[in-house]
Order: sequence, then structure tokens, then C-alpha cells
Amino acid sequence: MKPFSFGVFLIACVAAYLYYIYPNAADGRVYPVTIAQARQDLAKAELPPYVFASQPLDVTVRNNGDTEVIWIIRRKSEELFRYTAQLTAEDKGATTRVKLKLEGAKGRTEDYAKNLADNPKIRDMYFVAMEERVASTLLRRPFDMSRIHAAMASAAVANLPNIRKSADEAAAASLSGWHHDLDAMAREHPDSRIENRRTDDRRHAAGDQRQCRQTQARAGGPPRPECRERERRKAKM
Repeated sequence: MKPFSFGVFLIACVAAYLYYIYPNAADGRVYPVTIAQARQDLAKAELPPYVFASQPLDVTVRNNGDTEVIWIIRRKSEELFRYTAQLTAEDKGATTRVKLKLEGAKGRTEDYAKNLADNPKIRDMYFVAMEERVASTLLRRPFDMSRIHAAMASAAVANLPNIRKSADEAAAASLSGWHHDLDAMAREHPDSRIENRRTDDRRHAAGDQRQCRQTQARAGGPPRPECRERERRKAKM
């Protein structure tokens, strides 16, 4: 199966799975708790795990009257986005409908609302993860990672072009840095190749001189002309 076809197939499966686990996400979900209990429990709920990787985020949770709980997510004092849980009492107050919203902010350095709009699969992952956080909190059960795996996989597939781009940029930066280091070494040691050649010449000359001396010792008599020439060349090095 071609990568593109596999990506389309995976996204279709994710959409079907999300519809199965959250069939009425647009209208919210109904939980068997009173609105006061829902508001109290959600005010203590944290962000879902793993979804935001290792980003150092600050979270502020506040109530907006009796019918809304808002999570404001910031990084370095700049708001990125916020979740809003809208609460509606049903069944004569015995149950509560919770409708979740995710809204990006227009920060000082970046338009996060536009980022979410341009990356719908990542936005869906954030939304599904917080839906599961709300459900696990109000149903008093552990957070179920299996309910967000499909959305995480879909977001990863959709983000592959950005991952490749980042990898290419990192490789180009690394190669550029390597060439920069080589250029710096060449500027700091401009005669290194010449010096290496001189060292090799000294080694060869020393070997030739030893050979001449050994030959002269065996034969006896004055040094041969070529040996005297080698002696003169060595003295000049």
C-alpha cells in the first residue's frame, strides 16, 4: 500500500473510531453527576498526559459562573489556547451535560488560533485527549490512553511533512556547521598541509641517511656522492 493511501486509510479509521467513542461530541456528553459536583471535580482536573510532550506549560483553571470551567494554557506567560467546559443540568439536576470547546489564542509571538485551524488533526488530538480527561474525571476512572491512541497516530501522519522538513533543516544546519569548522581550522592552521609534508620529507631523509651509513660501513671508504648530497639536503630542512 502506498504511503499516501495508507495515510488516508488511517485517517478514515480514526474518524470512525472517534465517532464510535464520542458519538455526540458536538452536543457534549451526559454524566451521572450534579452540575455542582461536575464543576467541583473539573476544577481539579489536570491536562491529559503525553499529548503535549515535554513542553513546560502553565495551566490556570477557573470557574466562569456556575456553568463553565475554563482551563487556560500558557507558556512563558503567553496564552496558547484554552479549553472551556460548558455545563448544563439535565434530568431535574441529576445529570450534567458537558460540552467542551478548544480555542486558540492570538499570542504576542504567534497566532495559535491559526496554528490550530491549519492543523486540524493536531487540534482533534488535543480535543479528544481533553474529552477523555473530562470523562475519566467525572466517571471516576483512570485516564484511558487507548482512547486517544488513534487521534495521536492520525496527528503524527498529518505532521510527517513538518517532521521531514525539520529533519532536513537540522541536517543542513549540521552540514553547514561542519563546513564552518573546517574553514575555521584552515584559517587557524593555513600551513598545516605544508608542515605535514615537511615532516614526511624529514622522515624519508633520515631513513635514506641511515641506509647510506650502513652501506658505507659495510663497504668501507669515503661516503658516496649521493649520500653526501642527502646530508646537504637534510641540513637545509
